[in-house]
Amino acid sequence: MIVICGTARGGSTLLWQICNQLCKDYDWQSITDRNTLFSKVRSLSGTNTILKTYFMYNQSDSDIRTIDGDLIFVAKRDPRDVVTSLIKKKFNFPDQDRTIGYITHLAKAAVDQCEFFAHKPDTHIIKYEDYIDDRFKLIKYIAQIINLPYDENKISEIYEYTSLENQIDRANNAQGGMNLTSMIEPNHITDGGSGAWREFLRPEEINSIHEAIGDWLIANDYPIQ
Repeated sequence: MIVICGTARGGSTLLWQICNQLCKDYDWQSITDRNTLFSKVRSLSGTNTILKTYFMYNQSDSDIRTIDGDLIFVAKRDPRDVVTSLIKKKFNFPDQDRTIGYITHLAKAAVDQCEFFAHKPDTHIIKYEDYIDDRFKLIKYIAQIINLPYDENKISEIYEYTSLENQIDRANNAQGGMNLTSMIEPNHITDGGSGAWREFLRPEEINSIHEAIGDWLIANDYPIQ
């Protein structure tokens, strides 16, 4: 089983697309139910199943530690970009709700969502920034972890499939809800890049985030300058 999880707006949909494209010719089942929680998937352990699940604060360590022998991919992204993307995605985000406290809470939640999964031995952390830097290399790396037969043509095919242009087209064509083939929603794409927080977040918001998670940012190679 391949489980895809991690930080909201951190690239888990992209990870699901890559894994799904790599496995679709080898009789793997993809679960696209957004409500599939980690505590409910233990019965699928050891099966040829790909699913995307979500962090929930009422989950315990046992929910993840009881799944052994399966691949877990954790999407990770600069929490400041996560916050930026969350606000942009919520088109009607009321300005009165954009308080420093709430913005800081979103950044801390992004850290929690990543760290909850990251300590499992067979977990593979996939940084959103690696997707931006070299998508072809990232796809090849994931293919090597999954360990199914592939060639350069297959990697090139997935590289094209996951291009930002194609993702935008899917979002534009996903009117009325999620496209279950790609798991893209109409408002899924916000900027598709990294570092947008520098222009979007207000100075007081940045300062509060840095005060709350500055040590984590430094430890995870996200500069705070």
